[in-house]
Amino acid sequence: MTGEEKDLLLGRLRSRVENFKNIASKGQVDSFGAFPLDAVIPFVALYYGASFADTYEVTEKFIELTFSFKRMQLLTEKQEKLLKPIEGGFYNEVNAQGLEALTQIIIDDNFFNSFASILASVDKSISARNVFKGNAKAKGVLDMLTTSTIGTVLPEFINEYGENKKVDLVLTPSHALFQEGIPGSRMMGVYMDKNGNWKFIININAQVNVETLPDMWDPIRNIYMTLVAKFKISTDASNPFNKTFKFLPKTMEMSQIKVLKGGEEQASEAMMIQSMVNI
Repeated sequence: MTGEEKDLLLGRLRSRVENFKNIASKGQVDSFGAFPLDAVIPFVALYYGASFADTYEVTEKFIELTFSFKRMQLLTEKQEKLLKPIEGGFYNEVNAQGLEALTQIIIDDNFFNSFASILASVDKSISARNVFKGNAKAKGVLDMLTTSTIGTVLPEFINEYGENKKVDLVLTPSHALFQEGIPGSRMMGVYMDKNGNWKFIININAQVNVETLPDMWDPIRNIYMTLVAKFKISTDASNPFNKTFKFLPKTMEMSQIKVLKGGEEQASEAMMIQSMVNI
């Protein structure tokens, strides 16, 4: 629009809003149906949206707002350091008449990984036996957590620790503790690229304990593994306003694993666990 057309539009909008304010102040409820919702709501959304936005920029064609959890102070400094800087750009789609999209939204990796960083910053361990000890349905599983059960696959467990000794599995979501086993690993979370490929990364940090004496537990193994699931999202762009989204699963694999016994790597055990997971 030209400058004169913009001024005319804003003048009419301002006049309608002022007229409605006068009607509302007089208590004429029946006139609420004349409220110009289609014109006013976008301006209200922009006004309040700008208050919560990290950045607010008026470009030649669009108004761009950027939001993050940092602005709302929902993440600690430690959690923010787990996130990577991301830069994105809008794709100006047009319809058959060459008109650009009215609204566009970019969602990047950090939208998901902000939640993942909260979990990955928890430096606490969770015992499987403590979690499930009060659950009657889990009793059968806990009864099978013994050296004899593991010994069917790894006989040295029976030779080293004896038969029918209780075994406990202790897990932690801490990314810092996971990196002690596999330095330089990516944080668990969601990672996307511009071609529509999505990658889900799950880091599993487990410590295996054996009850050598009543209520006396000794750590015997530390297991670090990363599971990766990949899929692709594509769209039918023949009509930007009537899209079809396609989800294509690609692979699910264990990308890395390390088993430590007192700081010494157990390559044969790692290979056995990897083969079992791949099956």
